[in-house]
Amino acid sequence: MEIVVFTGEAEIYRDIPTADQVPTYVEKYRDGMGRLQMTPKEFGKTYSIPIRVKPLKLRGH
Repeated sequence: MEIVVFTGEAEIYRDIPTADQVPTYVEKYRDGMGRLQMTPKEFGKTYSIPIRVKPLKLRGH
């Protein structure tokens, strides 16, 4: 097993649509949402705050 740790800066984006409102995202991850037993709408409600992380350091093997 390999472990990788990264640290960085995270920024919350409240002004962009939730995942269920982005058709290409839903298309790509619909099966994964299903494995979580969620519809795209439920997924968007549960994970409703988009966060972007800018990696600054990486440590691992």
